[in-house]
Amino acid sequence: MLRVRQPVTPRKYQILATTETVESRRTSSASTNVPRCTRFWIELRFRWSLLSFGCRTGLQILFFCLAVSTICFLGDVIVGGYQSPDKFVVEETSFAVIINTYKRPKQLQEAIAHYGSKCGKRSGVDHIYIVWAELDVTPPDPTTFFKSSKLRPSDTSNNSDLTFVRVLRDSLNSRFLPIEGLAWKAIFMVDDDVRVSCKSLQAGFDAWRARPQSMVGYYPRLSAPARIQNVGADIELTYYSWPNVYLRQQMNFILTKACFLHERYMAMYWNEQHPREILDYVDQYKNCEDVAMSILVANVTRAESKAHVPEIPIYVEGNIADTGLSNGISSGTGHMDRRSRCLNDITRIYRVHGWEPPLDYAFNLRESSWMQHWPGFWWQSRPSNVFEWLALKNLLK
Repeated sequence: MLRVRQPVTPRKYQILATTETVESRRTSSASTNVPRCTRFWIELRFRWSLLSFGCRTGLQILFFCLAVSTICFLGDVIVGGYQSPDKFVVEETSFAVIINTYKRPKQLQEAIAHYGSKCGKRSGVDHIYIVWAELDVTPPDPTTFFKSSKLRPSDTSNNSDLTFVRVLRDSLNSRFLPIEGLAWKAIFMVDDDVRVSCKSLQAGFDAWRARPQSMVGYYPRLSAPARIQNVGADIELTYYSWPNVYLRQQMNFILTKACFLHERYMAMYWNEQHPREILDYVDQYKNCEDVAMSILVANVTRAESKAHVPEIPIYVEGNIADTGLSNGISSGTGHMDRRSRCLNDITRIYRVHGWEPPLDYAFNLRESSWMQHWPGFWWQSRPSNVFEWLALKNLLK
């Protein structure tokens, strides 16, 4: 049987191989002794060097924006917040809520439960008035709205009083009807599909107590001439919602779908000195009663001001759920165009009767805001409802 002899490696080569093995082990051992964070940093720098210049620049800008936003957010939480005046102009401790509703029993039930029970008297809601416009339907018993198994007996002490106000005709003007026996100067107007958080509601009431002649609310709007006008024609106003309010940093009125105002303006709205054509216009087009009220308040406060400037409207950055986004008047196509038409038509009616068009005057958004951000950059302003960003119709107009 033949035996194959293995080749013998010369001794000098055996010594060399052994030396290389020991050296590789030392190198491996040294690499394992490097801290993990250091190895991660070396690996990160290596991968960063593989990126293109444009990609690195974009990431640097992104990281910078994230860092600034984080710092501003933390500063806002620690330093910013709603204003806290040492003294209020009026010493009101409670207010009345007026809810406008029409054939939406579920939303009305939820609105009463929210404002009358969840917020209730602890949040300053002393009384709730329901403007009942269903002429052929008897309003339900107010006591039935708070009979819920979710409420403990001790919770009932927080419930607000509730009254139904039956109107003679179905009209958006009815929401401003003076209410007999109304004992509160502060009125919170709200639609049945809008839920303002209790904290935001209290902040709005504080803002109103500091500026009781102003309209204080959560939906700021801007009436301003369009960027492009027809040569030789009258200047046309355009209705701008949150995206334009934010980008221009200007506003000049507040929507009454969630708004604090002084009760005296309700009487003025129905006063003989207020043009009857305005009420007829609102009835005809079933829109723009809030625009009419805003112009009324601006005219009254401008006349009362020594500087002949309307009272500044106050925007309260709040937390709001709007359950009627898909079913309300403002959800249909052409809403923004109709609102712009309303602005111009109602302004013309007021001018015919000798009223000034004070919505031509715009206020700085940051100066009109009750929320104070830190350090106070213009871009820190936020809408009360994230869906406000979707109203882009007149963004470039």
